[in-house]
Amino acid sequence: MSFADKVKTAILTAEAGAETGPARRYCAVLDELAKGLEALGIGARINGARDPRNWGLYLHAPYRPDGGSLMLNFFLDGDKIVVIGENRKTITSPEELERWLLDFMRMRAFLESIRALREQAEQPVEARLRVATGVTYAKGDVVVAVAPVDQQMLAEADVGTQVMLEVERVQFPGNASFFHPPAYRVLDSAGLVVNVDWTIRVGDKLCIKGRRLVSE
Repeated sequence: MSFADKVKTAILTAEAGAETGPARRYCAVLDELAKGLEALGIGARINGARDPRNWGLYLHAPYRPDGGSLMLNFFLDGDKIVVIGENRKTITSPEELERWLLDFMRMRAFLESIRALREQAEQPVEARLRVATGVTYAKGDVVVAVAPVDQQMLAEADVGTQVMLEVERVQFPGNASFFHPPAYRVLDSAGLVVNVDWTIRVGDKLCIKGRRLVSE
């Protein structure tokens, strides 16, 4: 067997063993954590990083995937997992990780955080109505308010389905006015994206019809 074949065999064998190793078991606990929080109406997901050993618990208000924050950061260190932060904690088993997370979830600071996220979900979303696609900001973009009920509708709509909603221009100095006639391409509402097919003015509001896209 050539050295190249030995390298290939060694890596494939190690990868096969890793499938049932510590990383997989710890990740399963974190995935269950996110599912449990989502069942309580809290937006939660486990984000990876450039380093595959680094994972983070990201929380956001319901139906608003953008605008949240990293709540916990973890680093896989061999057969251990480390909670990174001011109170660094090394955990040696998935069972210990479960116990630690349950204790963390009972802390007053955490409970206050999820209460604030629920309250945020009851407020209108500051969304961006864009005149162009593929750019973060362009002259003529308008910051608009999306009602919580419409934000939920967008979140629950399947990708590609048609949606319709009304938005209102947010009043602050420097925010562009609605075009006459309106000419917009995309609505980005806290990470939920709509490809705009047409718009029409309805008093001080703008009625939008479009198709739900994959979040940017």
